[in-house]
Amino acid sequence: MGLKPRYRLPRELEKRLRDDEARERKAVDDFVEGAVTGDLERMCDSFDGLRYAVHEGGGWAAALWRVSTLTVPETTKQFFLQVVLRDGDTLRQDVGDDRALVQGLRALLPNYSGPGLTVYRGEAAVNAGSGAHGLSWTSDMSVARSHAETGGSRTSAKGSVLIAAFAPARAVISAPALIDDRYAEQEYIVDPRHLEEMKVLEEFGRVSHDDLVKLRARLRHQAST
Repeated sequence: MGLKPRYRLPRELEKRLRDDEARERKAVDDFVEGAVTGDLERMCDSFDGLRYAVHEGGGWAAALWRVSTLTVPETTKQFFLQVVLRDGDTLRQDVGDDRALVQGLRALLPNYSGPGLTVYRGEAAVNAGSGAHGLSWTSDMSVARSHAETGGSRTSAKGSVLIAAFAPARAVISAPALIDDRYAEQEYIVDPRHLEEMKVLEEFGRVSHDDLVKLRARLRHQAST
């Protein structure tokens, strides 16, 4: 019994897929070359191509791994800091690889040269339990507590927690708190793998989305009276 012939895509569809892959790889090239040369417009133009990439060799993770070994000018670092401040949570989801994100941010953000410090974070209890901590922390416990109590993670399966940890200097990637604290959150971008003495300070039980909206409204009303 003979083997069935392999199915081949129509020529037009094969060309479309090759073109898509080429565009995704070009987005990576544009991002990296824009970062190294300080061509911020070229970097911006690459974002959509990185965000929606599906082929190997494309996407945010590939771009960040490539730029992680390179030196970029201060203009690039200041620009990318604004990107992180505005879209940090979305960026982490788009990258989908915390190691690539950490290494890329070490190259792309203004460097930290201060001492170690205690930092806090409010996040989903399930993330804390699995060690999947985010990169955005704060030196102000009240800010982290507010995120834990009223942030979207409160609606996750096990609610949320307030965490404290010591960040030695090598753990701190960048310090927006010392550069552009526009949101008054005293933010520090850290590599969670290097945090020490981590502990849960407070737990917040799960609430529904509707109850969370009511809680936020009640707290806003209390703050205004």
